[in-house]
Amino acid sequence: MTLLNCIYMSSSVVPMLLVSKKFFNKNWQIIISLITLVLMPAFSMTMTFMSENIYLPLCLWNFYLCIVIMEEKRVKYKIAGSIGVGFLNYLLYLNKEIGLSFLIAYLLVEGFVGFIDKSKRKLTICGLAAMMIAFGACFIIMKMTIFNGMGNSYNQMSIDAIASVDRFRFMLYAVVYNGLFAVMAFFVLPVVLPIMRWRYLNQIEKKAFAYVFLTFLVMVFVIAYTISVREDWGEESIRQHLRYLEPLFPMFFILFISSLMKRVDNGHMDTWNRILYLLPVLIAVLLVWIPGRIREGSYVDGFMLRYYEIAQDVLGNRLIFLRIAMAILIIIIITILYKKNYAAVTALLIIGIWLICMVNNIAVYERIKKAYRVSPELEAEWYELNSFMEDKELLVIMRGWYEEEAKVMDTLMDVEAEYVEVPNAALGKGCLENMKKYSYLLVCPSRKIDEADGREIMKVGGYTLYEVDDSREVDFFENPCFPVNDNEKRIVTASEGKFYTQFGMKEGKYSYVSGEREGFLVYGPYTNIYPGIYDVTVYYKYEGKKTENELIGYMDLKYKEEAPNEFVELKAGSNRVELKDIAVEEFYDKGEIRIYTSVPGIRFLKAEIYRH
Repeated sequence: MTLLNCIYMSSSVVPMLLVSKKFFNKNWQIIISLITLVLMPAFSMTMTFMSENIYLPLCLWNFYLCIVIMEEKRVKYKIAGSIGVGFLNYLLYLNKEIGLSFLIAYLLVEGFVGFIDKSKRKLTICGLAAMMIAFGACFIIMKMTIFNGMGNSYNQMSIDAIASVDRFRFMLYAVVYNGLFAVMAFFVLPVVLPIMRWRYLNQIEKKAFAYVFLTFLVMVFVIAYTISVREDWGEESIRQHLRYLEPLFPMFFILFISSLMKRVDNGHMDTWNRILYLLPVLIAVLLVWIPGRIREGSYVDGFMLRYYEIAQDVLGNRLIFLRIAMAILIIIIITILYKKNYAAVTALLIIGIWLICMVNNIAVYERIKKAYRVSPELEAEWYELNSFMEDKELLVIMRGWYEEEAKVMDTLMDVEAEYVEVPNAALGKGCLENMKKYSYLLVCPSRKIDEADGREIMKVGGYTLYEVDDSREVDFFENPCFPVNDNEKRIVTASEGKFYTQFGMKEGKYSYVSGEREGFLVYGPYTNIYPGIYDVTVYYKYEGKKTENELIGYMDLKYKEEAPNEFVELKAGSNRVELKDIAVEEFYDKGEIRIYTSVPGIRFLKAEIYRH
């Protein structure tokens, strides 16, 4: 699989070469573009099973073919090329639904050109019609056959999510926030400089940049509307999903190099020039003013900003100084390039981009290795299980498919088994009455069974293999879900570390203390909450420098998608915080108790959840 991924990703060099030849007539420019492409940390995706391994080459091929048909002036070739791009856009849509942004952006650019230039109107209409027919035919045929009855991830994206003024304002904030970090990931100048040198670009350069820039804007808006406003509502630091945008960087970079090579006048700034000069100044101001912390959607979402993530981990609250330095550097460089081309500045810019890419690559490699690499000892444990369980019936009690142990199990276990997920099964005493046919249970770390019901055989990657008497019921203990029965209390202590994220471990294995990163999951990632009345109490100890009764954070109980969920303030000098009589009216399968704080030194002790 890794070899195939390498072939897919390496193939992106071909469309990059073809695009470079469209815009450059010097070999050194082409070589610089190709080096920049292969230095992108996105190539580290080859170590994963992510669809991004196909996404990057598809995007670059799409960009190349769109440039070709934008230049085409013969009707039959325009139609043929547009049909090909229609098919390719459907492949992009299948790979990632946000790939539809490429089609939308192309329609807007070509439609605008046809609208303002009557001589090209017929040619434009023929091309756009052919593209839409090709895309529509693929979409309808596949919906009626392979994907019959299936929806998509946008099916439930109701406009109700932005129906209120506050939510609409938050979406606009998310657009600016996501756009700013994406521009930072692209090193700012490749996005800004072609706009500032717009009058020096030729016709195809203008159309190509308009196409890439509109795709960028559409994607940022789609992410804000479909993800940010629904999943990050009320957050100051919004989770980033840069992997959808990263394939646009090579396209921006080519147009950036092309604009760098343009001869500029003596630096005279007319009114329009002054307005354009405000663009990088605005970005610099936003960089300093807007909350500058990155929250990832997943560990693969910020490959091009790994250097910034490292900086925020190291600098903490002092990150503002780095942002100020970056803002000043942006204004200095753009001022120099605005007045005149300096070969030394251009060379330093390109080398600087390469160096940051290499830093990102090293950091990404270490992160992927940590996430995916399995120790020889762990491999040996699973192979021992495979040998032992040959021709035996096995039932696996697991926390969920997204847990780390489950991912390793899915890769290394070669045994026929039935699986029961803890969050969905709400396992309790005597709950597996129908498991009579199983003589062996592989039980996740959050569970144990009564010694009278089973004999422990071995430990495997945190799981425990039991041999059980298949004529008995098996009693499971340590139910990790919210209470199900009336008058039932669930007590979660800091020793149950499997439930927590983003807590720094200090002074021992079971000590969880907040750091300077914002947002802490205290209990229950995606666990079931059944209808009922709940009391939630979180016990903590604050070991920082804040004075008594000073606000240090918030705690909430998440039991519905729509914000606001119930929340309460955390104060210094206290040792507990509670929510009383919380009415959960409908079943919810993603329940969580969360603490929001960037104040270090909050030591979590335990949580009590009581169901009336």
